[in-house]
Amino acid sequence: MLTYILILMLTDQKPLWYLEGMDLFVSPARRQVVVTEAGDVFFLNKKESKLLHFNARGERLKDAADRGQGPGQFNRGLFIQYMEGLLSLYERGRVSYFSPTGEFLESVKPPQSLTYLNRVKNGWVACRGLSMDPSEPLELVVYDLNFTSSEVLGTWKSEKERQGKLHIPPDQIRTSSVLSYNPADDYTLLQCSRDGRYVYIRPSCLPHISIFDLETRSQIGKIFLGEERLPFNKEWGEEAIAARKEMGKRYSLRIGIEGRFPDFFPQIETMQFSWDNHLIYRKWKSYPGVPGETTSFYKDSDWVGFSPRGEPVKTTTHDFYTARVIAAYKGTTWFIHALPDESYTVARCPTEKLAEVLAANPLPKTSPY
Repeated sequence: MLTYILILMLTDQKPLWYLEGMDLFVSPARRQVVVTEAGDVFFLNKKESKLLHFNARGERLKDAADRGQGPGQFNRGLFIQYMEGLLSLYERGRVSYFSPTGEFLESVKPPQSLTYLNRVKNGWVACRGLSMDPSEPLELVVYDLNFTSSEVLGTWKSEKERQGKLHIPPDQIRTSSVLSYNPADDYTLLQCSRDGRYVYIRPSCLPHISIFDLETRSQIGKIFLGEERLPFNKEWGEEAIAARKEMGKRYSLRIGIEGRFPDFFPQIETMQFSWDNHLIYRKWKSYPGVPGETTSFYKDSDWVGFSPRGEPVKTTTHDFYTARVIAAYKGTTWFIHALPDESYTVARCPTEKLAEVLAANPLPKTSPY
C-alpha cells in the first residue's frame, strides 16, 4: 500500500503536489519525522528499517540509512530528532548521527536504563531511576553528545516515598506494572523547549514542575500546581480497564493488576511543549472522556500555559494539535496531516494559519493522539 506526502499551499487550500512514498506512518508519530532548516524531510520508516530522505521540493533522494549492522545502518529505530545541525537516530543501545544532508557521521552508545531521553543543546537529557524497583531515587541527568560525561541536575525521592498514601499504599507498590497499567497513571513527565535550552520535569505525586536551564546547569524555578487533589472516579476506572481488555484482544497487550485504583487522579493529565514555544498542561477531570477513544470533554480553556522560563502566558493551539507539529522555520510549520483514507502524511503551511488548518483537519478516532 502506498501513502503520500502532501504539501499544502494555503493560498488556495488545495494540494500543490503529491509525493509517492511507502507506508511512511504505521500510526502518526511526531518523532518519526524531522525537517531541517533547509526544508529537507527525513522519515524513520520503522516497518522496513529505513531512514528516508526528501529534499525541500519533495523529491526522494538516496536513503540516509537502511537495515543492517554496519556504520550508518540500524535494525530497530525508535525515534529521530534534529537539533544544532545533527540528525540523531536512536535505537536501543545506540545513537547514530547524520548531517542535515543525510551523510552518516558516527554512532555512540548511551548508558542503559535511561528513560525520556531527549536531544538538547550540546547533548542529551534523560531520567535515571525509573526501573522496576520503586524504592530507587529519580535523577535528571544531562549528557554530552558522546555520552562520555554526565552531570546530575536534580534528584528526587523514590517513587515509593513520593507516592505515600495519596496514590497507592507503599506495600502495594511491588513492580512498575502496578503503576503503568493504572488507567490514570501519574507518569513522570519530562519536556524540553524547542531550542533545547530548558528542561521541565514533574516527578509523580509532587505538586510542582521543576524548570532547569541547561546553559547555567541550574534549576531556575518551579511551577506550582496547588495542593488540591481530585478524588479518583472508580466508575471511569472500570470503564478504562474494560477498554484496555478489548484493546488487548486486538493488539495482544498484557493487562496488569486490576482493581487497584488510586485514591486520587494525578494533578496533571498531560504536559507538552507547544509549537508556539510554550509549556502547556491540563489537569484531570472527574470524568475525563470515553476510555479508549480520543473523544474528550476538555476545552482549550482547560490548558494552562507558561513561557520557557515559567511565566504564565496565554497560549494557543492545544489538545491533539500540539503533538502533531514537527518543525517551524521562518514562518512555515510542518505537521502530521490526516488523509481521507485515515492514513497519515506530512503537510506544511504558514505558521500564522496553523491553528486554522489543524482545526479543519482533525485526526480520526483511531489516532493515538
